[in-house]
This record gives sequence, structure tokens and C-alpha cells, in this order.
Amino acid sequence: MKTYTYLWGIFAFIILGCNKSSNDKDANEEVNVETSYSILINTNNSLTTTLLNADASAMSVSSETSNFDAIEASLVQYKDNGNYFFYKNISDCDGEIIQYDFLNEAQESVDVFPDLLDCELEVLSILSTDNAFYVAYNIAVVNMPSKYIVRKINRNTAEFSFVEVELSKKPLQMAFSNNRLFVLLLDEDITNENEVVVISNSSFSIINTQGLGYDVKKIFTDANDNIILSYDELHAVLDKETLAINYIRYGEGAEPNFADSQILYLDSVGKLYYSMQAEDLLTESIPAVYDLKNNLATLYIYENFLTSAQLQVEYKIEATTVLSYDEENNILLVGYKKSGDQNLGGILRIKPAPNLEFIDNINLTGIPYDIIVH
Repeated sequence: MKTYTYLWGIFAFIILGCNKSSNDKDANEEVNVETSYSILINTNNSLTTTLLNADASAMSVSSETSNFDAIEASLVQYKDNGNYFFYKNISDCDGEIIQYDFLNEAQESVDVFPDLLDCELEVLSILSTDNAFYVAYNIAVVNMPSKYIVRKINRNTAEFSFVEVELSKKPLQMAFSNNRLFVLLLDEDITNENEVVVISNSSFSIINTQGLGYDVKKIFTDANDNIILSYDELHAVLDKETLAINYIRYGEGAEPNFADSQILYLDSVGKLYYSMQAEDLLTESIPAVYDLKNNLATLYIYENFLTSAQLQVEYKIEATTVLSYDEENNILLVGYKKSGDQNLGGILRIKPAPNLEFIDNINLTGIPYDIIVH
């Protein structure tokens, strides 16, 4: 069985076959750690949770149930270390952030705009740290262009407390590092170009702005807390301290394509786990792992670790919806949608390259949206 491994840089180098780049664990090390997984399931845009028990050799549906209440998958959201944050409208002028901790099965909520009256606003992005919630939104102003604002809400005070900064362009996404908030902007009215604005968390004022050109798809932090700005044909690394930008270009036809993946999982050593769109294969998308440190990607093509009968008849895999990693047991968890119109999916587990091996599968009612490893 083979995986496909690509090395990217200014020039593209393509290596076929298994490569020990996909994981840093000793390939000969046998581990068997009891754990559990929270599976977020999407059924007709409604998210619910299924709990699984697992170890290195088997997984099964847990007899326990989650306290997570069903919520719309299309809500503005942010995830971090087993926590999900959803922004939910209460009225045209107010809403709440609902935080759910899947590791501890705990939920809390906070009102976001209790100070505003009789207005029309739209929340565009949210982010959370231990000390604050950050909400990027636009608000309609009579006979004037809409205002774009980032609000910082203090999480450590009994009374509602916030500060704000106004932005010149539309905020799309946010990331936080080195006590700074990084906001990806789009000049929607004139140039259609992107910028990144850096906001000091202490003074909550803008300290730097840099142009990024066109079509930035994502902003997030890597394992070193530097900022990754993802395009189709390259990604940029923005140094969290100096704010210098280094561009990593891909070879033509060898793009890792994590920019378009809905859900990204970043492990402790800086590898991204995601669903990658595929061409000329039996499935619409495949599992992929991209090593940000070494600019190396490993693509897991289903045909190389499943038989044709397993892929097309037994599991009926149409598309990969999410990829995660059980670090303790050194196992990739692949969420997939089954072929057909029904809301059916499953989770299969494989050993990563270089010892690629199919382990097991479990069928689910609903389509896996995310996998939280406990």
C-alpha cells in the first residue's frame, strides 16, 4: 500500500511511496491507550454529538451521552483545544456566544451586545482566549456606509465590560498570538485585495497593517504561534514578533489545497490534518496531512488502503469530510460521507505512513463534521 508524498518549496519535488514524514512517532512503537472521541455530526445543517470509546485496536459507540444541545452548523464559529464557540443571533441588534467544552462536557454563554439598542448588525468572525472574546462585526449606519468593528469582551469580570476598535475594511477571520490580535481584511468596495491588521491586545489599538494581495483564504496560528496566511498557490508565514512575512510557494500542480478545507486540525508538532479535493479518483476528496515545518504533504488515497469492495460497496465513501489524529495511539481518524442523498457517514481509522494500515470503521447516522480526541 502506498501514500503519495509531496515536498513543496520554490520548486516542487514529487516523491512517490511511503515516507516517514507523516509522523514523528517511532513506527515500531506499539501503544494501546484507552481514549474517547466526540464526533460532531451534521444532519441537514444541525450539529449533534456522538461519543465513541476507543483504543489502538477497536472503537465502539459509548453508552454515555453528550450534554451538547443541537445547534446550526452554519453559525459563525471558532474552535480551540476541544472547545467550540458559536455566535447565535437573539435579535437584529444582539446575540450570544455559546461555548461548549467537549473535553469536560461543559457549556456557558455570554451576551455580546447588551449595550446596543435598535440597530442592524452582522457578526463576521469570532475568536476566544482565556481572558477575552473577540467579535468582528459590521453595523448599519443610516445614510452612511456600514462600520466594521472588532469588539473585545472581558471574560474575567462579573459585569459586562468591552473595548472596540474600528476597521477600514471588512474583517473575514482572526487569529491571536504574542498578545496581539491579527485580523484578515477584505477591501470589498474598491480593490478586492486582502490586508492583515495587527491590534495590540494591551491598548486595543492598531499597530501594524500589511497588504497581502488577492485571495487569502485562511488565517491561523502554527505550532510556534506564528501566523499562517493561506492562498491557493502558496502560504505566507507572518512572524508573531517581527511581523516579517515569508512566502512559501508551491509547484504548479502540487498544491496541498488546505486553504479550501472547512475543518483543519493542527497537532502538537505542527502538522495539519484536512480534507483535500481530488481529481480522477473514486472519491471527491481524500485525507491529507501537511507538515508546515518541512513543507511536506502526505496524501492518503483510499484505493491504496481499502479494497474496491470496501470503498464502493461496504463503506460507500463519497467524500472525506474531516480528518483528525489520535496522538496517543498514533492513528488517523477519517470522517466521511457515504454516497447517495441520505445523511449517512462513518469514521474509519488507519495507521499513518510509513506503516499505512487500515484498522477499523464505524457507521454513523449523519455526516461527521469534526472529531475531538479526548
